[in-house]
Amino acid sequence: MRRLIASLAIVGILVTGFGVPVGAVSKNGHLTGSLRLSPGTEVSVAVAKAGLPIAGRVVLRSSEGRATVIGVGKSGRFSLNLRPGTYTAFGGPPGWFPECRANDGTAFKVTVGHTLKIEVWCVAM
Repeated sequence: MRRLIASLAIVGILVTGFGVPVGAVSKNGHLTGSLRLSPGTEVSVAVAKAGLPIAGRVVLRSSEGRATVIGVGKSGRFSLNLRPGTYTAFGGPPGWFPECRANDGTAFKVTVGHTLKIEVWCVAM
């Protein structure tokens, strides 16, 4: 019986979530983005610029060395809240080498209360 009560308490916490209460101010920034494949240089400029969404993973590394790994579905899109700070992003589809990068590996800043959009590009050769 105690296990059942403990299990229900854990489920209750997970269902209600750990989100920010309505009306509260978040101490995080928001990051949205996409993981995209550029088919290389042998295609039209329009296709190369648009890219193709791909599934895989994106890794966000903070300047303090913390890594956050995001699984990305076939839509290529991802979205999450992050602590404010400076990050780099890389990733790609499973088995892809070299890793794909956002902003050619240049760091970007996440700030409190703002949304930043990034794109992680993989180039097929």
